Amino acid sequence: MKRRDVLKLAGAGTVGLVLPGGIERWFLGPGVPFAPEGEGQGEPEAALKRAREAGKPLLVLVIPVKDKEKRERGRLFGGLLNWTGDEILADLALCEIACAPVETLRDALKVEGLSGEPLAVLVETSGGGLRARAIDPELPPEVSTRGRELGQRGEAERSASNRIARLAEAIRAAVAPDRTAIAALAAAAEVGLTPEQKVALTAMVEGEVDVALADRGAAILRLLAEVEPTRRPRVLQALRPAALARLRWKAPPGAKWAYSKGCGTRVEGDDTGGVIGCGMGYVPEASQRFLWFFTDR
Repeated sequence: MKRRDVLKLAGAGTVGLVLPGGIERWFLGPGVPFAPEGEGQGEPEAALKRAREAGKPLLVLVIPVKDKEKRERGRLFGGLLNWTGDEILADLALCEIACAPVETLRDALKVEGLSGEPLAVLVETSGGGLRARAIDPELPPEVSTRGRELGQRGEAERSASNRIARLAEAIRAAVAPDRTAIAALAAAAEVGLTPEQKVALTAMVEGEVDVALADRGAAILRLLAEVEPTRRPRVLQALRPAALARLRWKAPPGAKWAYSKGCGTRVEGDDTGGVIGCGMGYVPEASQRFLWFFTDR
C-alpha cells in the first residue's frame, strides 16, 4: 500500500501525525544512525535526577507485567515517538521520558497514589515531594491481521494511527494544556539557567539552534510561542531536533528500539544477527519500529 493511501485511510483520527516516506527518514531523519548497543538503557532514578536538574516533569511510559501487553504498548509508544509531528514532539520535549513498571515507580521513586497499570504517568518534580498523575485514555482496540487484503490492512493502519493520536492528545492535556501550564514549566526550567543561556534561547527563535540548550529550555521556547504566535513555527523547528536526539535516535531509558514487519524481530544495537520469534504476519507501518521491553530472550 502506498503511504498516501494509508494517510487517507487514517482519516481525522490522525491529527498531529506525520507519515513521511523513506525508512531512514520516517524513523530517524536523513543521515542519523541507529542507536548503538547499550543506548536507551538507564535507571528510573537517573531519569528522575535529570528531570529535576532540568526543571522538567518526568513522563514515564508504563511497562506492563504481561508480555502480550508489553508488545502492544511497545508498538503504541513506538508509533508515538516515531510518527508524531512537530506539535507533539514539542510537547514531549517538555518532559524527561523513561520507561518503567508501576512497581518501580512505587519502590524506586517512592511515587504514591498509583493503581493499576495506566499507559503513562506524569511525575511532577518541582516543589517538595513527587506528585504523580496517571495518563490513561481509552483507546480503540489494536487491530492485527494476517491477511493481505487492502481492507484488512487499511483497518489495521487506521487503528494504529488513531491509537497514537489519542495517546498524544492525552499527553498534551496533561503536560501542556494551556499557557498557564506552559508558563509554570518555563518558570521551573528558568531556575537552573544562566542569564546568557536565557538570552541564547530567545535568539534561537531567529537564528541558529543549540540542540542541547533548546532541549534544556524547551518550556521557555514554548512560552515564547504562546506569547508571540507568529514565532510558533520557528519554535517548533527549534524543538524538533532536540526531541529527535533524545527520543528517536536512541530509546528512552528502560527500553530498546526494535523493528519488525510481522515475522521476526530485530533489536537495534544487537550485533548477534539473531531474529526473535515470529509475529502476527502484518504490522502497520506506524508500529514497525517499537519499544522493546524484554530483557530475557
